[in-house]
Amino acid sequence: DRRDEEVEIRAARLEYRVRERRLDLYDQVSLRQGQDAVTAQSAHYDINEKRFQARGGDAAARVAAVFHPRKKAAP
Repeated sequence: DRRDEEVEIRAARLEYRVRERRLDLYDQVSLRQGQDAVTAQSAHYDINEKRFQARGGDAAARVAAVFHPRKKAAP
């Protein structure tokens, strides 16, 4: 379980919308947790729903994501 791992987020602009409990990230977004990483033009995290959404921008800008398999816990 990776919930205890530190998450590093970088973006040119970050907005926290208190009422919606949403984090909006814009321009050169990067998110890293352990060896897992996501880069995008923009990203949004809904705290209530625990949902992350990343977007590339125009056709040339894509979302890149690398996720490593989790190790299974010993029985």
